[in-house]
Amino acid sequence: MVASVDGSMTVNGRSGGMSNEGDRRIFHVLRSMADTILVGAGTARAERYGPARIPGDLSASRARRNQNPLPPIAVVSRSGVFDDDLPLFNPDLIGDGPVPIIITCTDGEANVQRLGSRAEAMVTGDTDVDLARAMTMLAERGIGVVVSEGGPMLNASMVQLGLLDELCLTVSPLTVAGSAGRIISGPSELATPIPMELAHLLEMDGALYTRWRFTHPTA
Repeated sequence: MVASVDGSMTVNGRSGGMSNEGDRRIFHVLRSMADTILVGAGTARAERYGPARIPGDLSASRARRNQNPLPPIAVVSRSGVFDDDLPLFNPDLIGDGPVPIIITCTDGEANVQRLGSRAEAMVTGDTDVDLARAMTMLAERGIGVVVSEGGPMLNASMVQLGLLDELCLTVSPLTVAGSAGRIISGPSELATPIPMELAHLLEMDGALYTRWRFTHPTA
């Protein structure tokens, strides 16, 4: 995730305005380590998600770890409704790579099936997505490393369920003001704040690149 010094996660509604060379490099490194990339439907729509691409210098590392050449994008969507022109479902962009996995519920399954062979439905509940069940189902497929790219509502749900192990956060040297949301934003505060442990802190051109570990009570 990336945020400004004053906590904004977007500039003009997009996170790209926060990013810089170092952040983009870390973004690609994290993606290169993933067995799958998890994202909320709202973020996939707003950021015009397409299939994952791994820079050539990082592809060799995936091969050494016996990972598939490209990680699939897994989108969390209760409704399963998407614009047909979203790059994520473009067969020309998908090529020989994996089709996106739409993590949905029974109510949204029919909408995902309308995408045909361009997407796979993973049904985890009846009327809502069961994220804990989704993580179990991904693990049953041999997917061990899940890199979540938000947005804030998905982040909040993952935190509340104790499903996140780490947070990689770039603090961009900007002040934005306005009403843009935070990187973790849910309908209510946590009953008990979760302590975090700083694992890494790097700096380049005024930006801070941090990696935090969640210290869950059940750990």
